[in-house]
Amino acid sequence: MMGPSSPRGWFCRAHCVLDAQARTFSPQFERIRGTGPLYSREEALSVKIIAERASKACTSNGVGYALLTRFYLGEASWWTFTETEQHHLRKTIRHFSRALREAGFLTADLRPGEEADRGL
Repeated sequence: MMGPSSPRGWFCRAHCVLDAQARTFSPQFERIRGTGPLYSREEALSVKIIAERASKACTSNGVGYALLTRFYLGEASWWTFTETEQHHLRKTIRHFSRALREAGFLTADLRPGEEADRGL
């Protein structure tokens, strides 16, 4: 089964899987395709840990993870963030994307001259 193709997709999928598996008697658990009892809880935890580590590498107080959550899960508009928040978010997304590629979650299918750490 193929995984998501973007950092946002991996982050959202990890959150969805962890949330659904925390409430195993919920109907929501039944609706997620491909989620069996052994389905990628470890994979989802790995993605969450990668996001937390990327946040810690960029901001010492964990603001990057909170911004990722607001941007990816809360679907906040880019323009709702201040310039400082945008800077931290860009930096965290770059680190998160790079770490996902290094861990083998994302493949680097880049054309010549294309930016590697776009992540949006």
